[in-house]
Amino acid sequence: MSACLTVVGHCTIDDIHHAGGPELPETMGGAAAYATLGAALVGGEVSLVTVIGEDYPLDKLRSGLAAGRAVVDTSHCRRVEGRSVHYDAWYTADGNRHFDVESWDRLEVLTPMPPDLPIDAMRGGIAVLTPASIWQQEALVDALAPIDCRVALDTEVHYFTDESLRRRLLALAGKVDLFLPSIEHLQVLFDSKSDSVLDYAPQLQQLGCPLVAVKAGSRGSVVLDLTSATIVTVPALEVDMVDATGAGDGYGGGFLSALGQGLGLDVAAAWGTVAASFVVESVGASVPAHFSAALADARFEHLAPQIESSSFPVHDLRGAAQ
Repeated sequence: MSACLTVVGHCTIDDIHHAGGPELPETMGGAAAYATLGAALVGGEVSLVTVIGEDYPLDKLRSGLAAGRAVVDTSHCRRVEGRSVHYDAWYTADGNRHFDVESWDRLEVLTPMPPDLPIDAMRGGIAVLTPASIWQQEALVDALAPIDCRVALDTEVHYFTDESLRRRLLALAGKVDLFLPSIEHLQVLFDSKSDSVLDYAPQLQQLGCPLVAVKAGSRGSVVLDLTSATIVTVPALEVDMVDATGAGDGYGGGFLSALGQGLGLDVAAAWGTVAASFVVESVGASVPAHFSAALADARFEHLAPQIESSSFPVHDLRGAAQ
């Protein structure tokens, strides 16, 4: 049986505002929901650990994920009194975005903490910690450290807004097995304007995290195996985009689901890209109506010849190439 992927994080109800385009109110979303969707599109066994308010449409989420390839377990979704997390997502014409959160206090209340983790079920699998306040991610990493479970860490810019938080995030990234930043995150974390992932290899090698998968939007993804000094590059798929919300989370879920099924880095990165391509073709965290296993396989076969793998220079702690 394949190793289970456990997605840990918050689910939200989003009002999405596109520049010059339609508004998408009351959209079922959240990083954990989109990561679970990405995994559902790829296959394997997936569990979602989240905390939701009385108004979150959990039955709709379950049915929306059931049309994928994975077996999705939502039994660890805990419902509490009060509202769910509500976001306003604002997209500008150049593709940038920002989020307005109705209540940061509520966001932290509805982020899972160590008592929510199904520890026994997570042994031997992979856990992805979707973006959350750093102190909460620190607590989750500490709780998972004693067990046989690979941990992946994702983040978002609004969680590391000052230097002290950036230092804490980088220290935390050094304690996990896989870090999932975007290229924009690396620019902020390392105070650089470079959009070349390899320019960050020396700093990333110092973290102590063996694998870093960098999401680069329309340019695809770059995975750095910092143990073997190998880089895997996968381009994005050209599809008719309906809504970009959740694309990076979907990529992470698909990528990690493939890894959990024993696939190699290059193949897993391509499956992450396939998952993201379906996420942007629909609205909200549900499998699009046109999805099929055959179409997903065809997209992977289209990508496979375009995957590039190569080595890169190893740097010592002073940044000098060896």
